Amino acid sequence: MRIEKNLRRMAEAFSKVVIEQGMLEICRRDIEKIKNFLVQSASARQFLFSENIKPENKKKVISRALESEFSPYIIGLIGAIVDLGFERKLFRILTYIEKLLEREEAAAVAEVYSAVPLDETLRKEIKKFSYSVSGREIKIIERIDDSILGGLILKIGDRLYDGSVVNRLKRFKKAVSERI
Repeated sequence: MRIEKNLRRMAEAFSKVVIEQGMLEICRRDIEKIKNFLVQSASARQFLFSENIKPENKKKVISRALESEFSPYIIGLIGAIVDLGFERKLFRILTYIEKLLEREEAAAVAEVYSAVPLDETLRKEIKKFSYSVSGREIKIIERIDDSILGGLILKIGDRLYDGSVVNRLKRFKKAVSERI
């Protein structure tokens, strides 16, 4: 249980650094490539998991083998995993990191549903609001949905802000029916 907690902490710390450095996409790509490589290469797995090879020698070989195709972040992460003796947990750590980065990436997008295309002023207001609730720049994806009649629905990650006319009418109807 304690090892699992440490693995999650390592994944969270790594993800935080990657996000702060703006390397999210590159590291997601690198993680996918590393996982695919290890799945396909029995000799790479055998080398990585070998208890007969000293950690410093593993790190040197890994660094030389990966430096031309992978970011220094991934190489450093694998080196830290080797130092800690967690080589056999590498896939689990990479999977934790992937999930954290996917969640972060999803939160960096705002989907806006409106009955009509947004004008530039409204687009700026939505970006400003999105930044205020998320603390970072948000990519806006606009979707036209005439079923909402008017207003808009904003989805940022797993948060939903419903300012549609349909929702307002539903709330009004509920308030009136509660008073009667």
